[in-house]
Amino acid sequence: MRAKNDSVDLTDLCPELSRLIPLIDVCYSAFGVMAICTATTNGRHGRGSLHRKGLAVDLRVKNLGDGLRQRSLHSCLKRNIDQAYPGLYDVLLEDAGGDNAHVHCEASPTLLAQISGGVVPA
Repeated sequence: MRAKNDSVDLTDLCPELSRLIPLIDVCYSAFGVMAICTATTNGRHGRGSLHRKGLAVDLRVKNLGDGLRQRSLHSCLKRNIDQAYPGLYDVLLEDAGGDNAHVHCEASPTLLAQISGGVVPA
C-alpha cells in the first residue's frame, strides 16, 4: 500500500490499523492494482472520526473502474479482514461508482473497547 501523495502519512496509523496493510495489499493485487491510501489522519473528517486517532483509512477504488469491480474488491477486503480479525473492523464501500468512491476501514466498537481497556488483540 502506498500513500496517494505527501499529505497522507501511513506512519500516522495505529498498529491496530497498520497490521491490515498486508491483507489490503493481497486483495488489491488480486485485482491487478496497487492499494492507494487516500486518507489517514489528514483531510477533513467529521467530529468523532476515527481518522483523527489513526484508527481509520480510506482506500482508492476509482482505479478499478465500474461499481461492480469496486463492490467485488470491497467484498474481498471485508471477507479477508473478517476472517483474520473477526468483529474487530468495519469495512465499508462508500459512494460505489461515484466520484468519491472509496473503501473506508476503521476499528469496530469491539476493538475500540479492547484498546481503551488496554488489551490489544494480536
